[in-house]
Amino acid sequence: MPIQSSGEINFSDIANNQNSASLEDLQLKSLSETFASGSIVDGSGAQTTARLNLDNAPYAISEFYDANFSSDEFSNIVLTTTGGDSDFNVVDGENLVVSFDTTQAGTHTVQLVDSSDNVDASDTGTPNLADVVVVTFSSLALTDDTYTPRIRLGFLTQDATDINYHDAITMGAITDPSDTTVANASATTNIEHQVSITNDNAFNDINWTFAKSSGDGSAPANITNSSDRSPLVTYTGPGVFTVSCRVDGLPSQARNSANATNNGVSHRIDYTKAVSIGDPGSLNEGQTINTAVTHQGFSSGVDVDLIRASDNAVLLSNDHTTDSRVTKVTNQNQTFTAPAQTTSTLSVKVKAFDGSDSDTSAAFNIYPLIDDEFANGDISAPSAVEVNSNATLSVSGVTDNLVGFAWRLVSGAGGMTAQAGYSNSGGDTDGTSSDSTSLISTSDVTNIVRFDTAQQGKTIGLKLYGRINQESTERTATIDVELADAISINSISDTNSPNAITVSGNHSGFQNGVTAGFVLSSNTTSFVQSTEETTNPDSRFTQRSFSENFTPADQTTTQTLQGRVVADVDGDSANTSTFSYFPELKTSRNVVNPTSKTIYSTTNNTNTTDYPTSFVFGSPTTRTDNVTQGTYTEQADSSNAISLSGDLTPSSQTTTQPTVSAGGNVGDATVRYTVDGNSSQQSATDCSISVDYFPVIHSVGTPTVAGNGTTSNQVSISYNWQGFAVSSARYELFDDEDLETQLGNDVNEASPNAGGAQSSNSSGTINFTSLAATFGHSTAGSFKIKVTLYTGDTQNGFERSAFSGAFSAITATSFSLIGVGSFGGYSTLLLAAEQASSTTATKYRFGSISDGDVIYNTSATDIVFNGGSDFFNFNGEVFSINSSGVVANLRSDTPSTPSINGTAVSTATDDITIRITGNTQVTREFTVNAQPDSGGAALEGTVAADLQAVAITQDISLKDDVGLSLSAGETYAVKVRADNNHQDGTFTATTDFDTDSARSITIDDGSSATDDHVNANTVHLSDKFTFTVEAQANDQLQVTLSASGNNLTRVDVDMGHLPFTAGAGTVFNSSGVAQSGVVVSSDVSTSTAVSLTETGLNAGTNTVQFQIRSQGDGGILPESTQTMNLTVSAKLLDSGGSTVISSANFHTYTVRQVGI
Repeated sequence: MPIQSSGEINFSDIANNQNSASLEDLQLKSLSETFASGSIVDGSGAQTTARLNLDNAPYAISEFYDANFSSDEFSNIVLTTTGGDSDFNVVDGENLVVSFDTTQAGTHTVQLVDSSDNVDASDTGTPNLADVVVVTFSSLALTDDTYTPRIRLGFLTQDATDINYHDAITMGAITDPSDTTVANASATTNIEHQVSITNDNAFNDINWTFAKSSGDGSAPANITNSSDRSPLVTYTGPGVFTVSCRVDGLPSQARNSANATNNGVSHRIDYTKAVSIGDPGSLNEGQTINTAVTHQGFSSGVDVDLIRASDNAVLLSNDHTTDSRVTKVTNQNQTFTAPAQTTSTLSVKVKAFDGSDSDTSAAFNIYPLIDDEFANGDISAPSAVEVNSNATLSVSGVTDNLVGFAWRLVSGAGGMTAQAGYSNSGGDTDGTSSDSTSLISTSDVTNIVRFDTAQQGKTIGLKLYGRINQESTERTATIDVELADAISINSISDTNSPNAITVSGNHSGFQNGVTAGFVLSSNTTSFVQSTEETTNPDSRFTQRSFSENFTPADQTTTQTLQGRVVADVDGDSANTSTFSYFPELKTSRNVVNPTSKTIYSTTNNTNTTDYPTSFVFGSPTTRTDNVTQGTYTEQADSSNAISLSGDLTPSSQTTTQPTVSAGGNVGDATVRYTVDGNSSQQSATDCSISVDYFPVIHSVGTPTVAGNGTTSNQVSISYNWQGFAVSSARYELFDDEDLETQLGNDVNEASPNAGGAQSSNSSGTINFTSLAATFGHSTAGSFKIKVTLYTGDTQNGFERSAFSGAFSAITATSFSLIGVGSFGGYSTLLLAAEQASSTTATKYRFGSISDGDVIYNTSATDIVFNGGSDFFNFNGEVFSINSSGVVANLRSDTPSTPSINGTAVSTATDDITIRITGNTQVTREFTVNAQPDSGGAALEGTVAADLQAVAITQDISLKDDVGLSLSAGETYAVKVRADNNHQDGTFTATTDFDTDSARSITIDDGSSATDDHVNANTVHLSDKFTFTVEAQANDQLQVTLSASGNNLTRVDVDMGHLPFTAGAGTVFNSSGVAQSGVVVSSDVSTSTAVSLTETGLNAGTNTVQFQIRSQGDGGILPESTQTMNLTVSAKLLDSGGSTVISSANFHTYTVRQVGI
């Protein structure tokens, strides 16, 4: 209920209306302010006079009439989260619904207030027909904290139950551990897995899952409800393992959890690589080789090779490709079929390996099969032998694994007897040999026999035996008994091609007849042509004749030949004497060389090596050796394209032939070569010559760039070419200092479409829109254009290229110019440097900005910027721009460092005036810093610059201008910095200046006793008195002696002083004589004072000694007494003579002249 509207109000009434809390320490002022800011005041929740009265002094208790704190205005506050209306937890992205009953109309505000009393979220709602306000905070995104929902309506406020706000927890990736290896399936590996968690202030627990995908090993146990973000776990043996991780945050896993970004990440623990293989036994070719291969740790299994033992050359491969990195392979049988051999036993091994990991078996043998290599033809026996003559039987080309042999006569009359030292059999012939049976060689098989009966076609047989139980099939050979041989041949006469020659004669004793033909006289045993006699060839019992005609080959040289006959098989032979066979002359011989040739005009020909302008005829081809004369003539040359030079009738076909040379013209021509030879023969051949232009692009013009010469302006080029037909072109852009690297893109054109081998052409003017638009290059630079012309219509075929001359193109650079208003400049460089109320505008320039450069409004640089001669700022520099866009007065916007004159303008005990010079165009004030030498804090202050100019000189009083309080007699290290409202400059180096010491004059003796002169020659001296002077360098001490009373008629009075540089000493001795170095004044009188001045005093303490002297002049003293009163005064002058300490009296002395 509201507080009563009249009558007596107690403090408890007020406190209980607010919250029924403790009634201790209640303060009327505090209660007044609390109710004023959060309650119904005088029946209203608005700002009223009653509320203002309550919020201000005198804080009367009567101002609480009819007040009601807002806890009565809002009720039934319900907070609904994702967890319901009894759960007070919210996670990032969730909604919070605040509903409450209200007694008030209007828009209510609900605030979310963090623990630091900051409002981090706010929303509004109005009461529905049931006076309920519902406010929903959707997809909240706050920081992890405790929040108080606070309901406000005007000055009414009420807090709801606090909620706990949790950040949505997130995870990174599980670190992928390095793959490792183990020696066996029981070995263990410890691995630390790690994962990063963000927003982990809501962290509750972490859960790890480990699994094995494959392999002989096992995975670690899963870890749940843990806080360990980097657990060290143990893996046993090899395998492919996966790791997953989930982190749970507050308030629950269902509402706040996250998986690692790479859940299920895989890693490997492999077997350490190892491989072994068994030892097979020896065997015959074609049999199966068995192996036993064991391996682990190999991703692609192992290679298994059959290798030659002598050099490890691979003979066969049967790789086992099973991956054994995580699953071991044991005793795998990789078989081979023993490879076929010829005659030699092969020593082999089997090897299992991968890279450097390998194992190799012991060597074993693969024996060749004798039957595969042993044939009838391997038996060597004479085809014929006379009865009872030795016949050698042998075998060759068989295998090297022989262990025994057996010869026999298979068919024919009579017998076959082995001669002494030979046998018809030997070695192991039982057919049951092993790998260790002794071997024999083929020489052991050789046998010499004799046959006792003549007969044609006797058959002998041989059987061979080998290792590993080999016994061959018996092979055979035939031997005949023949009679004595005889042969003769008739002579042949010289003849010419194409006549035939006849070879004829007789033969006897030859079973197979003879072969007749002719040979070269230089090679009398090799037939050039021959014919074997086949009609009744056997002449062992009857003599037979032969006659054959031959036409020697058509060749270019004269042949010297012989007829020849050879007995077939037996090899007996006979030759005729040598005869000559001459060649035939015809048009296919002695051919001009070459028959066609292309050479090139000298016009624009810069490569006569590859495009020669002449050639020398070579020696004619297909020459014959019976040519007597050869002649070259120019048969046709309508274009006057060639000329012949040299010997046109060479003495031989192998000496230097004539030269054909091209000139400046192009065209076709013909040269004829005519030959004469023996038997009055003649033939002629022609050479067709084409004179073409050297294919080249020449006279490439230097490209021109229109407009301001930018990369956006049109570029034009022209060129000439000759010597080839052009169907397409390509244009490329290069930096003129790097002709290897292309800039931008190719520009392909289908024209020009002209030209030929014997034509010269001009391109005309070729225009490109711009480097940027056509070549795709917008950066400024110095360039060349490469022109490439092609014979193909799609930039293919034969091509020629040339570079243009160098040309330049520039690019306008955009930048943000700093000015003021919309858009202008500042009135001074200083204002531009300070950039007050600045705005920017995009302008364009070429390169860096310097005086004289032009600023443009557009990137095409076609409109200059009218700066109105105002001042602008860019990139730490200020400058003016006139109406033509031209830059001037450019300088840095940082104030220039001034210079300090090393000598003070003036000094005082509490002031130093310094002089600085420098550029103050952008300087508003100077900061002066003075560091006392005696220590303590530096003194610092500012003084405005007198003006802004290129060069100024300004005197600055540290006291009056800067306001520094300096001490007397102190040394100050002074430095100065120029500043403006935008930035400070740099301090100068320090310069030492001194304030004046506190000057003073003191004396050690203020008076001397009176001296009386009673005779004419007496000398009296005053006390010696010493001035102590605190001075500045080069100050002056002026001491004056003045007199009053009587002038002494017989006594002279003066004053002397010992200079301060002499130190302490005597001024006058007892006799009144001045000591060396003493300065003595003139005599003093009552009308004329005398002064002595000590100059060049040192800074600091100086001591100067003075003394007054009075001495009689020797005359008679007057009878009356005369008294002179003397006063010594002193003042301190500076080096310029100005008084620093005014004159004052320091010493008195009385001298009397006493008459008789």
